[in-house]
Amino acid sequence: MTGFPIKKPTPFELWILKWIVFPLVLLFLFVTLWRATERRWECSRICESKGFYSYSYQHRWDSCMCITEEEHKAGNLVPN
Repeated sequence: MTGFPIKKPTPFELWILKWIVFPLVLLFLFVTLWRATERRWECSRICESKGFYSYSYQHRWDSCMCITEEEHKAGNLVPN
């Protein structure tokens, strides 16, 4: 087998991983999920304040679509 041999991490490297890298990854995930949830709530508030029946928030495109009761009953939730 060729390549670099795998060496055991030092205690300092493990400390860096445990107390710096992992918390940063968790913080990134938390902030990302919080922002998505907050935008969904904002979409809901906007549509409800305008008197719409429901809403559809697409996280991928960061778009908010307010839905009337007729559109909801017809199932036309995603525009062409």
